[in-house]
Amino acid sequence: MTGNITQCHDKIKHEADINGNIKIFTEVEIERITRNFSTLIGKGGFGEVYMGILGDDNGPVAVKKYINEDLREVFMEEVRIHSKISHKNVVKLIGYCIGERTLMIVMEYMSKGNLNDILHYSEMSIPLDGCLAPRSDVYSFGLVLCELIARERVRKGDINLIGYVNKGCAIGKGFREIFDAAIANENNMKILKEMKKLAIECLSLISYRRPQMTDVVKRLRILRKELKDRHENYSESILASHHSWRRNNRQEIIMPTYNSKMQIKKSLVFLKRNLSNSKIQSEPSNLRILTQEELKEVTHNYSYLLSGGTSGRVYKGTLEDNTVVAVRIFSQVLEGFEDAFINVGMILSQIFHRNIIKLLGYCPDADCPAFMYEFAAKGSLSDVLDGHEDFPLDLRAKIAVKIAEALEYLHSSATGIIRHGYVVPSKILLDDNFMPKLTGFSWARKFIKESNIIVSDDAITSHQLPSSGFYNDPVHDHCVSLKVKTDVYQFGVLLLTLISRKNFVFYADHDDLISQFRTACLADGSGRAFFDDDIAAHGGDIILLEKMGMLSLKCICEEIDQRPTMKEVAEHLRIITRSWKKCSSERATLVSKTVTRSHITEAEGTKLDRPLSSDIRD
Repeated sequence: MTGNITQCHDKIKHEADINGNIKIFTEVEIERITRNFSTLIGKGGFGEVYMGILGDDNGPVAVKKYINEDLREVFMEEVRIHSKISHKNVVKLIGYCIGERTLMIVMEYMSKGNLNDILHYSEMSIPLDGCLAPRSDVYSFGLVLCELIARERVRKGDINLIGYVNKGCAIGKGFREIFDAAIANENNMKILKEMKKLAIECLSLISYRRPQMTDVVKRLRILRKELKDRHENYSESILASHHSWRRNNRQEIIMPTYNSKMQIKKSLVFLKRNLSNSKIQSEPSNLRILTQEELKEVTHNYSYLLSGGTSGRVYKGTLEDNTVVAVRIFSQVLEGFEDAFINVGMILSQIFHRNIIKLLGYCPDADCPAFMYEFAAKGSLSDVLDGHEDFPLDLRAKIAVKIAEALEYLHSSATGIIRHGYVVPSKILLDDNFMPKLTGFSWARKFIKESNIIVSDDAITSHQLPSSGFYNDPVHDHCVSLKVKTDVYQFGVLLLTLISRKNFVFYADHDDLISQFRTACLADGSGRAFFDDDIAAHGGDIILLEKMGMLSLKCICEEIDQRPTMKEVAEHLRIITRSWKKCSSERATLVSKTVTRSHITEAEGTKLDRPLSSDIRD
């Protein structure tokens, strides 16, 4: 036993040295920090907790002193586990002390006390079978839920709250008697009943029947969302009067008309209800609803700006589980921003593809409308094009294929046919593995299958599209509703940026990328002069570049009916990329064999030229 404790202590010391944030205190230091244990702030079955001060430059700490030396093994296990945890909602471990007769842990100080101070919590033994396991945490959380809805101790004299809850559940009574009278009104009753039901499941004496904590969290978030929705000031009847309804021979569609900025809240209610009813393809809906306060917490009070523009700003954020996210705050100055906000939410909530940015949550607050997305660590394709980092051909081909597949998915019947409308380098993000993610859905529109009737929340006309010079489809001016072939045109220009590494803001007349490439094609028949010199040095690579260039010309054809579909584009790119990789592999194998033969020949030649030992003697 002693040997195990010593080994555990050595391991913790080693981890503490690596971590650098966990300190090993002496007994003298602990006495100084706590002023000889003068301020007792808590007491429990394992020991006592004292308040202390580390130094003039540090805040207060809490020092937990074990009162039983026989608990050394329990103490070491607590320190070992606590030293590996870093979470905003877990009390931070600062250090520990192992003396001859003392065991102490130093933790961050909680100035507001604990839930015990609010609910009169009386500490009790949670595990009933003596075995600590994750399901034991579920049981203890069930106790906390009971105390939250009742505002009573689990045990109060001879009264056992758990037994009272179980008995009331068994006979179908006891709901109102259990709940705290201050919150047990008709509006909250359904929520309270669901919380009690969840608590009973957590308190099951058969451990494997208790829910997982992930399920508990999910159910509580759903209840929280429902409670928030009930507190909305805008009723369904007001919402219905705000939106006009139009009917079509095929189906009924919603076309909201915004009369003033004060009606934004009603529009956001509309979005919330539609998002909750949306079906995300291939993945269950789990959108998180955030408040303004939660947004500030996630973004660390908007301290890390990633990008900004007239349409809003994007901030880097971190969730409770340390997942990095991007938070886009919509600008309320830009006219029609509420249209864009609702449009993005309605479309992204209905689609799921590995190469389309994933929507994780949103804030429906009218004062701070925002979306929370997965984070793309490598920035945008625009950043790569403008940078000086190596940009190999295989990565360019990968981006082309994956974005083509994303557009193919959007144009398929699986999504109801969605036109993206703004396929530009700045709207293609790259994750840690340089996997491209299509974003920028503010201009996207959804069409009824085999029809040009727009069924998204509002129609967008050609003059509302972003101005980006030649990048806009020249056929736009002649169309009332913009079709999906617009994406094909824009993807063709995207191919030109990939093979040339020429990014753009505005180009005019014969100076634009299309004119440059067409001129290069007329000069040599292949457009080689247009290719990026960094990747055009190898003869085998030239073939792929030429084929990508020829495909781009088909995509930007001004005869809209002559342009290929994105399905055809994606398939063609896959074929030419596979062929190029196969040829590259064969060339590499051939070069390797040639080098090997050369080395063998040189070695044999050296051997023949070497004098015999008899010659040396002579």
